[in-house]
Amino acid sequence: MSTMVIGILVRILVLLGIDSLSLSLLDSIMFGSILSATDSVAVLTIFQTLKVDPNLYSIFFGETIMNDAVSIVFYE
Repeated sequence: MSTMVIGILVRILVLLGIDSLSLSLLDSIMFGSILSATDSVAVLTIFQTLKVDPNLYSIFFGETIMNDAVSIVFYE
């Protein structure tokens, strides 16, 4: 879900001309999928370093797997 939201936000920025990007909707969604996957890995690494509650880690890990799966589907 966050992949789609980031993709749509990037597309809105492109349409508003805030940045000098020229991306299609598909390019924006693909860019969003890359950002979503990268962000999740960083948070999981921080969680592991800080040794947070295993339940919180498991919930976020499951959400990360779902985001990665959605990213792969949108990319393909």
